[in-house]
Amino acid sequence: MRILQINPIEIKSFARHCDNIINDTILVGKGSDCIYFNAELTFLPFITNPNETIVRATLKMYCKKIWGNHNPTVICINSNNVGTMIFEKGYYEWDVTNIIKTIRKKPFDLRAYTNNQSECCSIKEFEPFYHDKKPILEVFLETVPPDPSHRLINIIEDCVAREHVQYCNWMDCSSMDDYTYFIQNLGHQEVEIDIQISPDKNMICNDSGPTLIKPNEVVYQEPLRTARYVRVSYKTISSSQPTPIKVWYQGKE
Repeated sequence: MRILQINPIEIKSFARHCDNIINDTILVGKGSDCIYFNAELTFLPFITNPNETIVRATLKMYCKKIWGNHNPTVICINSNNVGTMIFEKGYYEWDVTNIIKTIRKKPFDLRAYTNNQSECCSIKEFEPFYHDKKPILEVFLETVPPDPSHRLINIIEDCVAREHVQYCNWMDCSSMDDYTYFIQNLGHQEVEIDIQISPDKNMICNDSGPTLIKPNEVVYQEPLRTARYVRVSYKTISSSQPTPIKVWYQGKE
């Protein structure tokens, strides 16, 4: 069992149906003026090994202050089905396993809110990310034996990046359960890459990027969307000097 502990990169609170944003603060509940406060925690995507599966994911937050009355408040995370009753100061947990399984491949938000419109006035304030009791997302990963019916596909392209945009070969992903790219900058100049997808190699969409790769750096790129074909585009940033890169496509079928 492997455990990832991830802190949010951004936290903000806002009044429902209002543009006012309070940064670095977690406020959830109903104010005396009948305005409901929500909070949003933004996390970066995280990487799991091909043979790992998410067993459980838990969001932990510390309630440090209660504004208004101390009536219990059910606070939900992204869904009314993921709720925890907050009744006093202390640590609380939310089981966000199903949420994380579906959104972990790109930057994602966990939204805290209360959906009880008839609650008495009470706002719960939680510790933000710059305190010792900051919110934390714990992801429990378990290694599963590889399916003997599956096999890994590894295709490596040695390319040379120049000032103009160039492209790797299209990869047909229609038979793949999972596929990723590892790109290594072997030169001394910065290289910019994009992931492109297509249903037919003619209609092309930029899936993710641009991503900057520094000299001697390796980056991991996983397409955010599903399509039959995928490829990498690449170019140097500010130099006419050719820069070698290695593009490693790995898929599982």
